[in-house]
Amino acid sequence: MRTDKLLCISIPTYNRAAVLEQKLEHELPICAQLGIDVYVYDSSTEQDTQELCEGYQQRRLDNLYYVAVAADVPSNDKIYRIWREGAQAGYQYVWMINDHMTCIDAQGLQYILQCLRGGADFYLLHMQAQAEAVQRYADLNAFFQEAAWRLNGFGTAILRTEHFLEGTDWSYYRQKYVRQPYMNYSQIGYYFERLAELAAPQIAEIRLPRAWFVDFWRHERPAWDADTIRICTECWCRTLLALPAVYRHKVAAIRTQDKWFLARFKLLQYRQEHLYGLKLFLRYGRYFYLLHGAAVGHDFLIALLPYAWSRKLYYGRLLALAEQARAAGQPLYVYGAGRHGMECAQLLQALNIEFQGFLVTSLHGNPRGVLRHPVQEAECVLTKETPYVIIAVLTSGAAEVATYLRQLNPRVPYASFDALV
Repeated sequence: MRTDKLLCISIPTYNRAAVLEQKLEHELPICAQLGIDVYVYDSSTEQDTQELCEGYQQRRLDNLYYVAVAADVPSNDKIYRIWREGAQAGYQYVWMINDHMTCIDAQGLQYILQCLRGGADFYLLHMQAQAEAVQRYADLNAFFQEAAWRLNGFGTAILRTEHFLEGTDWSYYRQKYVRQPYMNYSQIGYYFERLAELAAPQIAEIRLPRAWFVDFWRHERPAWDADTIRICTECWCRTLLALPAVYRHKVAAIRTQDKWFLARFKLLQYRQEHLYGLKLFLRYGRYFYLLHGAAVGHDFLIALLPYAWSRKLYYGRLLALAEQARAAGQPLYVYGAGRHGMECAQLLQALNIEFQGFLVTSLHGNPRGVLRHPVQEAECVLTKETPYVIIAVLTSGAAEVATYLRQLNPRVPYASFDALV
């Protein structure tokens, strides 16, 4: 099939039919109205995903296409196939996104299509912004520093067929990046090396309000969680170091990795679960240093000390904050009802710290309760009282949340969770 449509959305998936169904139920009708085709690249070992897609096709949702992929094909090799086939089909732009992040507002997809008509070669998507906007980048190194970590997720880039995807030497990129230790970030290797090949590439960022999106997998730990130490140290660092020399200040870019993934709280969690210890620190210590600089001493101590000792050492500030709030009669809330908010709340419960519930920007797309605590809109709470708020979102989004909280109540005290541990 050859088309001239503006955009196709391609979704790699593996044994997650129930989650994929929630995404398709929301997006397929909207995409049909807007002329967007949706492809599901399925490498599941069961038949339920194929049956799900056939069910939608029988409902005459003919903008959905099912593509079977062998189960032993690595996921990052599968995304190279997605881009190659999207370009061959003639779509002007290809958006590869995971099977659990969903645009639940037609306005969001309409705005994306409007932005794509601007004709950039590469679009970075910021799906946690406060308001919609577009920013252009003229300097490749400035974009590298800004976008390196943000592009690690599936779904954060939309690629133009003309100029960007067309002309790609896919065999070269597969040979270089679809292997360890680069496998987990092979999309980043492709993005930045391909941009370096182009003369004056046009790059833009599309900022999209967080209320337009919901992550149906947000309370689940990722499938690769047990391998986080290796993936976030060696794989991340070596992928960026392997990029062309045109990219300067690679260590600075390495340190843009979101602090949440290897925060002291996370290392303590992995230490308790026997997923981190002195053996792993010694194996990946050089990469911990590239990431954390002088603060690598804390990574070493957490690996060395028994968990019970580290818990007393590193949770003292959080316990003191909770006691301060209790003594002042201030209620305590967690901002964020996703996986990070839940992890924060689970730790508070483990430390016997009472909190009143969770705050979010909008209830739209969010659960009404998490861990038997209510989820409320921040505006409803902060315009009536001045509680203490622990911000439990990715570190990269904490500053925007803090700005939002101050807009609602200039007197509200707050702290980022990963900064407290």
